[in-house]
Amino acid sequence: MKIGATVFFTLLALTLPGAAMADTCRCLAHFEVRVSTSFKPDVPVDHFTALNDRGPAQTNNACRREARNQAHACMDNIWRNRWSPSNRPSQCHTTHGIRGSVPYDIKDYVERAACQTGSPIAGKHKAVVKVYRRTHGGQGCGPNLETVQSVFVSDYTVDCLSIRSRKRLGMVGESRLSGIDRPGSDLSGSGVTVGNGSVGACQAACDLRSGCKAWTWVPPGVQGNQSKCWLKGSVPWHQSAASSIVSGTRQHNSQ
Repeated sequence: MKIGATVFFTLLALTLPGAAMADTCRCLAHFEVRVSTSFKPDVPVDHFTALNDRGPAQTNNACRREARNQAHACMDNIWRNRWSPSNRPSQCHTTHGIRGSVPYDIKDYVERAACQTGSPIAGKHKAVVKVYRRTHGGQGCGPNLETVQSVFVSDYTVDCLSIRSRKRLGMVGESRLSGIDRPGSDLSGSGVTVGNGSVGACQAACDLRSGCKAWTWVPPGVQGNQSKCWLKGSVPWHQSAASSIVSGTRQHNSQ
């Protein structure tokens, strides 16, 4: 998801010189803004990917740990560089396996996420939010053999009244992620099979319906014999789900 831009990460296979296609492992990565326990939006820029070549004697878990560390190094340096986002950290370069929508202008993204419509601090002059970096995916993307790791980065003070007076807020970019559910905010008439029952048909149904901002596709056999397409009137906070469930957002302005 990205403010003012399209978010799609592309999983690219890496080729070793003079060799066949190499095995790769990956961890997804993004920043989070936490305003309160009841309001925890994604920073809408994220879900970039850290890829790593798996050596012949290396386990997938060890490979993912390296990818996780690459993602963390990228995000740590993005935060250090927040006052000069044009200086893009070398740790975020494709040579380090980083692919997708990298949130270089993290200060702007944090402010937009924290002060978006619906935020409990949208009308406040000064409020403190907490910024986290998060990696998730297969075993090894978190500490030890865990699949998720959230690490506190910093407190950050935002002046939402000032920010909202000069920015068009609430822009949520397009995304499509496997293994993610966004429960709640279902529009009437959703939760049925649409088109040919595919993920693409569900995404297209959201694009065609006025007021649809997000969607979740559930494969056959999970909620009945047929697939289900849940269209959302907002972008509910996501949670991990079976890898066969796919959720996405439609680019829109939340205002």
